[in-house]
Amino acid sequence: MLGPKACNWDTLKKAVSLKSHEWHELSGGALAAYERVSGGPQGFSTPLMKACGEGWTFKDTVLLPHVLTSQVITGPLNEMNRLAQHLVHMIAGPKALERYTGTQGQKSDDDHPVGIIYQVLGERALREDGTRKNYPHKIILQLWVTRVKLLEGLNDHSIEQATETQAKEYQKLILENEPWWALLRLFKMDNLTVGLGLSIPKQFGLTLSQAPAQSRASKSVV
Repeated sequence: MLGPKACNWDTLKKAVSLKSHEWHELSGGALAAYERVSGGPQGFSTPLMKACGEGWTFKDTVLLPHVLTSQVITGPLNEMNRLAQHLVHMIAGPKALERYTGTQGQKSDDDHPVGIIYQVLGERALREDGTRKNYPHKIILQLWVTRVKLLEGLNDHSIEQATETQAKEYQKLILENEPWWALLRLFKMDNLTVGLGLSIPKQFGLTLSQAPAQSRASKSVV
């Protein structure tokens, strides 16, 4: 088994020369195993291999199956999935959340987080010439960078499944947890009239009575 820090060709090549390396137990020994891995899977082709010839597209990195399925990879992905579900529910409502978590493949711009954020932002996400800004990606990046603190906020407020969380629970989270407040402030909207109608104060630490009035006409992205 390779640790995450060992997943480059130079490190791997040095490692297989050690007598203690696990690959010595494989057919032909460690060096033969290295040659098989570095040669890539036979008969395997993807669009990523384009015009690079017979070799791999990613020549500097080793991505073995056990690495791709390890907690190092799947852990953060599961965390992002949980956070994205809550964000979609907050900003776009239960119908958008249902489409996002559905079993059918993505078919349109409004069934994945970036597309949903574009819909919520509306004209705010457009340049003067009508083309889209990359602003939704900035929000997703913030979701990733602060994911540990955002998850702590959910846990501190006993918030589990997005489908079971009510607007009042999210509102309390926004008012009391600064990372979640900062994330929602990126939308530059005092009130998310689309979705659950949540109020986002311009300053953290305000009470609900000090925050903008919560919309009674909240609606889901359709």
